[in-house]
Amino acid sequence: MLVMASPSNLAPLKQHIAERVIGYFGSRFVLEREPALECGFSFDLAMAAPPAQLQKARATGSMVRFFGAGEAGRGLTDLMREIRAKDGIPRDVNLGGEFDRESVLSVLAHLDRHWNSTPARRSGRSEFVTGVTVVPGFPNILRCLELVANGVPLDPRNFPEQESWITANRSDDGFGVLVPAENESFEYDPLTGERIGTGDWLRIGRLVALSEENARTWKLGLIRRITREGSGQRYVGIELLEGMAIVIKLLNASGPRVGEPERRRTAVLLANAMDKNDEALVLMRAGHFAKTQTLSMQIEDQRYLLVPIALVEDGEDFDCARFRMQPA
Repeated sequence: MLVMASPSNLAPLKQHIAERVIGYFGSRFVLEREPALECGFSFDLAMAAPPAQLQKARATGSMVRFFGAGEAGRGLTDLMREIRAKDGIPRDVNLGGEFDRESVLSVLAHLDRHWNSTPARRSGRSEFVTGVTVVPGFPNILRCLELVANGVPLDPRNFPEQESWITANRSDDGFGVLVPAENESFEYDPLTGERIGTGDWLRIGRLVALSEENARTWKLGLIRRITREGSGQRYVGIELLEGMAIVIKLLNASGPRVGEPERRRTAVLLANAMDKNDEALVLMRAGHFAKTQTLSMQIEDQRYLLVPIALVEDGEDFDCARFRMQPA
């Protein structure tokens, strides 16, 4: 069940939470010798292969086993509802430590998506080779977007945090990119001789900004997979966040917090990620999102209220949350 939850798409901390949640629900999973309604996955004891999503044409046999979430699927929904109602984790759920509510809820939602309705890629992936500039981490991304908005070109001398990668394939919802081997990925500042562009930050769940070669636009994405090739280079799967990134300033609906540095209020609105309900994604610094706190922002001459809906993703240095936008 852990394998079928795509743990490589989770940051290490959330992998730990997922493993503990799976242990909690272990007795509710189902394992059968024959196909069953609640068995969406299977594995073959005679094959040296990991379990996989059940295919309609898959042959049965004495060594094939079928398994699935069973009652645990409904248990996930019940547990999420209980956590929201009590604003905390029930005492009988041992996660091996103290974790904030939103992190646990995001893991439960992740398990629910993969166990009850395995996500499908939104579009086909095709081979595509080009250079791409990558900027890691939310603070660096904010600075990058502000420089670009002011017409300042990025240069290794004024922005050493950028790295140059090569794409291997792409789709509407992401990129597969090749990262040079660690001992080949370093560049040196011609003025100071200092080493720049290391890959030490490369981890599952990190936020990155990408700009394709000769492109003027920047896209934001999340690192979902990292595999090491035999040559030492790494293959990285990046899921793109939908929408054009616009730097904004956030305020409490009633005004700025007393003593809050202005830089803390800088955030990114994904402008095209709005649906018919006027919902939008906003990226802000880690710990800034609060489910009970309505924020405000101004775009050109229009001021908007941002009514919080849910925390979609939280990383080491960012919160990604969905808000309902209302003209103020």
